[in-house]
Amino acid sequence: MADGPSKAAAIGLHKTVGAIVLILGGWRGLRRLKKGLPAAASAMPRWQRVSAHLVHWLLLTAIIVFPVTGLIGSYFGRRAVEVFGFFTIAAGPKADWISSRAYGIHAPLAYICLAGLALHIGGALKHHFIDRDSTLTRITRGG
Repeated sequence: MADGPSKAAAIGLHKTVGAIVLILGGWRGLRRLKKGLPAAASAMPRWQRVSAHLVHWLLLTAIIVFPVTGLIGSYFGRRAVEVFGFFTIAAGPKADWISSRAYGIHAPLAYICLAGLALHIGGALKHHFIDRDSTLTRITRGG
């Protein structure tokens, strides 16, 4: 994407979505910590149970760490984050070393999140179409 107004708008939207993900993801993470991970809908080999738990914790951790690293990068990069005009997270003091480290975590974490999401979706589809259990219906109901 070339520099200019459209790039600035895309980055602004990206930051807004990140702030909203942090708020909703924080709520979801706290709820999941309180309730614990869901029990398996059917019997699974140990490696699948362990994999499912790892992917769940990866996604729950990433939903917090991902937006926090972006916000830290913006804050110490002297760039404010406006959230749909409702509120603004002000820019902080210039600290390039903090900003670059935060973005150094933020960017590769995107690929880790995508891999975790692909595993999560693949597992849900496997449970639905191969195991024919209630996992996917529980996910869609918010279980």
